[in-house]
Amino acid sequence: MLTIPSKRSGTPETILAELLAERSGVTVAPAAIPALVAGRIRQLGIDLESYASRVEADCLEHAVLVDLLRPAETAPVSVVQQDQDLIQRLIPWAVHRQRNLIRPTLRIWVVDDHDGAAAWSVAALLHRHVPEREIWEFSILSTHPASEAMIRTRVGRYGEDRLAALNPEVRSQMVAADGTVRRELRDSVHAALLSLTGEWPIPPNLDLIICRHHLSRLPLAQGTAILGRMRKMLRPGGGSLHVGADEDLTPLDPCMRGLGHGVFVR
Repeated sequence: MLTIPSKRSGTPETILAELLAERSGVTVAPAAIPALVAGRIRQLGIDLESYASRVEADCLEHAVLVDLLRPAETAPVSVVQQDQDLIQRLIPWAVHRQRNLIRPTLRIWVVDDHDGAAAWSVAALLHRHVPEREIWEFSILSTHPASEAMIRTRVGRYGEDRLAALNPEVRSQMVAADGTVRRELRDSVHAALLSLTGEWPIPPNLDLIICRHHLSRLPLAQGTAILGRMRKMLRPGGGSLHVGADEDLTPLDPCMRGLGHGVFVR
């Protein structure tokens, strides 16, 4: 990848700290950054200045940086458990609620989906587990503040390193042998540019919002405000919010009922 010099002024550590705060709401001391990214820059064979430019230019590298700052949790296990919540609780609830409708609908929002894989994996689960899926409309919105992420979502093609992190069941349903999202899923996911700090042109009564490892990194007042907006977007009586398994939303909004593994219900 060609590294373009950063347009920002300051040290690489300061630039990375600014990018994390602006794009992901992550607060980290600049002095702590070199140790956190040392392994990554050795892997890439570049210096810290070039790495800062790479993160600024490439939203996927920014997502890798955010992952480096995550607590060491069993993320694949927690995601599988959230998939089970979708299959065992959310889908039956939606089916029962809309049992008399001619065209039932499931509406889902995936927040800061840097390459669309989270949205496509949900589409794969719905296509496999919703009964009589041919009569259903699946509306899955994948959003990110960077246009590169929207393009990657629409392309829907993934390498082995990305697919290896998926639940094997999801992987087989989501992509063909060449790593491209299956054709039958294509109408289910729509990508759009959206920042959580701006306007949300999304109709309410969502069945599920997926927002992993984001809210708990925001300043308390900002996280509380955004969570309050999300709660109002969820369908009353069972609309769900999936966050990181290590994230506790109780200090932000005691009205959200936790079911464990990062699953909260309105």
